[in-house]
Amino acid sequence: MDYTCITNGLYSPDTPQAARPRAGERRLDLDPNQSVSVAAAPGTAVRCLRGRFWLTQEGHWQDHFLVAGESYVSLDNGKIVLSALESASAASIYRIDPAPTNATCDSRLHLDAGVIARIEKEARRARAEEVARWMARLVSVVSRIWRSITTRRNASGKCASRPLQPGRT
Repeated sequence: MDYTCITNGLYSPDTPQAARPRAGERRLDLDPNQSVSVAAAPGTAVRCLRGRFWLTQEGHWQDHFLVAGESYVSLDNGKIVLSALESASAASIYRIDPAPTNATCDSRLHLDAGVIARIEKEARRARAEEVARWMARLVSVVSRIWRSITTRRNASGKCASRPLQPGRT
């Protein structure tokens, strides 16, 4: 799968994301249902390190849920409000130099390779469970039809097995 639209919208293609230094990075640890606001400028990045966050930015109608390994990058000014959900959560706040925006994709969210691999693994598991569920339904329907056919034939006596009597052919 190709995720270059997301990656190239935020970082220069010649520098891997993991190798980029994060000057001025600070860590936020939030308890469940705790919120914090962060002043944001273009290039302010919020990375979820643990748990889940609800993120909203001033002036934006769309909110985001961040899970561990997922990042949000502000492309403009406005306060960002982070709210930890059911469990204690940790986030990292740092600045990057956003590349010129690509009009063909929304480059605000970024998924790490580990998150993408986890999503793909969960999708494969869900697909396998769905196939197994449909196979079980198919077996159930086929066996019900088979029982119905054999019960009707046995009741009419046409195909019922009869013991052989000696001397008769």
